[in-house]
Amino acid sequence: MGGIAMRTIKFRGYGIVEKKWFYGNLVEGNAGRYITDAYYEEGQGDMIRYDPIQTKTIGQFTGLLDKDGKEIYEGDIVKYYTLETITCNFIQPIEHLIVERCGVITYNLSSFEIKDDDYDDVELKYYSEDYHVENPESVDAVNADKFPFITNENDLCKIEVIGNIHDNPELLKNND
Repeated sequence: MGGIAMRTIKFRGYGIVEKKWFYGNLVEGNAGRYITDAYYEEGQGDMIRYDPIQTKTIGQFTGLLDKDGKEIYEGDIVKYYTLETITCNFIQPIEHLIVERCGVITYNLSSFEIKDDDYDDVELKYYSEDYHVENPESVDAVNADKFPFITNENDLCKIEVIGNIHDNPELLKNND
């Protein structure tokens, strides 16, 4: 019998001393913020590593993976596709157009979303293994099992992490 799947809570931040990304628990101390990670060292036993990080680079893990299995964090720049409906005129039928978009993962009002300056923000929802689609007409029922999440208004076909706002800000300038 399946239980409720809990989302993994962890963070990432860019190191102050070691100039690289660290992943783990977020701790605030007197001297700043740290990412901590437990590890085992032969002869020493269980150890905890504290890496001081730049506060502006802190991002929380969404609990979701992109189409390639890469973890999605707050501050990631993602490429995604939406299915847009266009009515040519009152006589011709409605056409569906798949549009490639680019946005930033943000946290807003207790949920993660894709912030896209040229488009309405897209709320991310997760399909767990136990999730039951109550309205199959609202999703691509044939491919729903292949997509880790959808939106509340538009069906996402794919999503891919292509960078983040700290390492690759130029990716957002090309979002035309």
